Amino acid sequence: MLRIAFALLCFFAIAAHAAPLGTQFTYQGKLEDNNQPANGLFDFEFRLFDALAGGAQAGSVVLSSDIPVENGVFSVELDFGPGAFGSQARWLAVAVRAGNSVGAYDALTPRQALTAAPVAQFALAGNPGPQGPSGVVQVVTQSGQIGIIPVTAGTPWVFAGPFAVVTVTAGQRVSGTSVGAIGHSSVNPVPVAVALCFSDNVNGAAPAAFDTPSFVNPTLPPTPQRAMVTAAMSRVMTTGGTYRVGLCIRNLSGATPYNSNDFVTGWFMVSNN
Repeated sequence: MLRIAFALLCFFAIAAHAAPLGTQFTYQGKLEDNNQPANGLFDFEFRLFDALAGGAQAGSVVLSSDIPVENGVFSVELDFGPGAFGSQARWLAVAVRAGNSVGAYDALTPRQALTAAPVAQFALAGNPGPQGPSGVVQVVTQSGQIGIIPVTAGTPWVFAGPFAVVTVTAGQRVSGTSVGAIGHSSVNPVPVAVALCFSDNVNGAAPAAFDTPSFVNPTLPPTPQRAMVTAAMSRVMTTGGTYRVGLCIRNLSGATPYNSNDFVTGWFMVSNN
């Protein structure tokens, strides 16, 4: 049975006073087939609704054909048109079929609740209002390939792949979420620690976690499988400056490098606290 195991929604921000914000955003998810990561080409159908079940459809239907899925991971660009996002919550209904099929789509359940990032289109679509002390200051994205994460004495935090850069003033909050595909070459499961990290961009200081992670450290499955690891955190910056931010990993295996990694992707937002 096909199902979406994990989904991440991102959009690409633009600077104030630039061209009008578009309605397109990136949807990235993990597709499973009988509890295993799917592989191959798949056709997807996307619809936007105003409720988890039932409800009214918002915007147009988006069809994406012959989308490559590798180890369960896929990415598509979605555009439901102007007015699809309002001030109310939205849920994404996804249906899928094999890429070589012309038959009916299989609906995946449950619908996916959209994060705040795409809904920000609504806030920027109206007439400009007066500047105030609160609101979103900056949004940045990160994406790219994760290199080898070696075994290192002291198991320090290291950025998993490319990081993003944000500029903050003291008292502003940095929030974000990121997901990466981590793997290794051992035939045994190995532990890993995951967090969002920041470091001084000017001095290149070692990454430090936004906060002490409150979730249980995941376990990476034996080779050749990879695990999708994710973190979502928020931190008020006590010192202003320019910082690197991104997904961080601690190699807790003791002897096994994480050398079968894939991609990382995420977004970070600076806001007045």
